[in-house]
Amino acid sequence: MKIKNDFVTNSSSTSFCVWGISRYPDDFNESEYFLPEKLLRKSYNYYLEKKSQNKWCTPMIRSVKDEESVSFEIFCDKIRNIDYDYTDYVVGYLRTLNIDAIFFHEGCEGGGFILGRSPFSMKSDETLKSFKDILKLELVNLGFDNPVLVDGINEEINY
Repeated sequence: MKIKNDFVTNSSSTSFCVWGISRYPDDFNESEYFLPEKLLRKSYNYYLEKKSQNKWCTPMIRSVKDEESVSFEIFCDKIRNIDYDYTDYVVGYLRTLNIDAIFFHEGCEGGGFILGRSPFSMKSDETLKSFKDILKLELVNLGFDNPVLVDGINEEINY
């Protein structure tokens, strides 16, 4: 069986199955980040590093390539507004930690963010409890306060 881990461009819907957490910008007021500041800062540094190297997270990033670097505040606003040219940097940073993530736009179920780890990434000698405990610790290290993992988030996102 083939497993597609990348963005599916020709699909009208996609499924995403992970043990993890979900966040939605509408659940937070305008003055709050809907992602932890620690994760946003690390993602912003990743963005600046890639920009300085003229490397882009995905070939889909178009407008970021030719513009000046944005400030941290503007970067956070673009993440809150699910601007894919910038959310790809959060996803790219999380991939360096072997954490799966997907953002979906307001037109799709109201917009939001899901992150976690695919059950297919569990090691053969690892128990489900240790798999979840390690993921929870990694999420705490990213700034999520006491994350409650949802067993098997399986979101179908319609475009």
